Amino acid sequence: MPLASNIVVFGDSLSDIGQKWKTPTGRLGIMLKEMFVSPNGRYSDGGNWTDHMIEAASPVTLLKKTAEATFKRSARHHGMRGSRSTIRGARPFQYANYAMGAAVGDGQHFNKLASQMAFTSFKDQVDLFEQDIRKITGDLGNTLFIIWFGANDLYTDGRPSNTMDSTVKAVIEQRNRLSRLMTSRNSPCQFVNVGLLGPMTIVRYIRQLKEAVNAAVEASNISLSEVLATSTWFTSQLENAKKIQRALPVPRTARAFITLDKVIEDIDRCVIGADLYNAKLRLATETSGDAFADIAFHFNEAVIKHFVEFYPGALAVGAQDSVAAHFSRDGYIKASKGMVPIATIDELHPTDPVYAQMWEVIFQAIRGTNWTFGDLDHRYANNMLGDVARAMPRPVGMMPPPI
Repeated sequence: MPLASNIVVFGDSLSDIGQKWKTPTGRLGIMLKEMFVSPNGRYSDGGNWTDHMIEAASPVTLLKKTAEATFKRSARHHGMRGSRSTIRGARPFQYANYAMGAAVGDGQHFNKLASQMAFTSFKDQVDLFEQDIRKITGDLGNTLFIIWFGANDLYTDGRPSNTMDSTVKAVIEQRNRLSRLMTSRNSPCQFVNVGLLGPMTIVRYIRQLKEAVNAAVEASNISLSEVLATSTWFTSQLENAKKIQRALPVPRTARAFITLDKVIEDIDRCVIGADLYNAKLRLATETSGDAFADIAFHFNEAVIKHFVEFYPGALAVGAQDSVAAHFSRDGYIKASKGMVPIATIDELHPTDPVYAQMWEVIFQAIRGTNWTFGDLDHRYANNMLGDVARAMPRPVGMMPPPI
């Protein structure tokens, strides 16, 4: 079983441990209330999945008592920094996280001018990685790369669904570049590519669809009980919305009807785009012998619904109503005894317990490679999970809905 000496993360805001918010565009986004981060720079109310990864693989947490201490500790891992970026434990490893909020997989084909001006790309992060390893002499050791892009390409930049294959091509191009870099240093490497979440797991889209449906129903005289008579527990919100859409009077000239049409059209774009991205990325991943973390399969609308209904008091479908305060890991556990929404105030990013479940999915993909790092195998074999993961039900993707 190969033991990784280096864990290197590339990605966007879902993986960012305090990089974007200190940049000029990050500061502008916060000032304009277009971007929300916790006081330690994470797009979370606590940690993100990478924090759960470190806590699962070592006795270390990057979530310190103060936001300043957390940021300073995390900044040591914003690149390959030798001993400075080493995670201590029974089997130490170097942890480098290049992820940055508002990063895209494909930095060549933007749909919006604002995105082109404000976004960075996977290529930019690989450029930084290459600069860092040039400063390191000798053997780099085994390196595990974890790559997670696509959300800003599809959701934030609003790219047409049929262009998401170009994002996959761009991601694989940089993956291959990393492979060549490691080969030139005679350093073995392994890749884990993480898939893209579907829109109906994102609170902003859930809310927009619900509001559009309610307004359209209010502006019409249709009977919901009749329209949705054939719907079951398994029927998606989008499918129900389309049933209502088809039942509305024609021509649909009322503003509420037009709004519903637009919302459904945009969510359809996202569903098709996410499915295309995941299918193409999975194919490319399997062709290369890499691992694919199928987030969309393990964390979908039905799973969330099951999780909320059958584990009452744990999570709620909704968003927090204020900007997150800073919590240390112990502080978060004490403060989150009640129900936690699945999203932060921006309705886009997960809360800490949801990130914990996402880490579980990524961990299973890592296990499938037979690679390991730090104390990961020992801690899992002895149920030494992080406190948040231990307090939550097991991975949501392993909870089938009731028959």
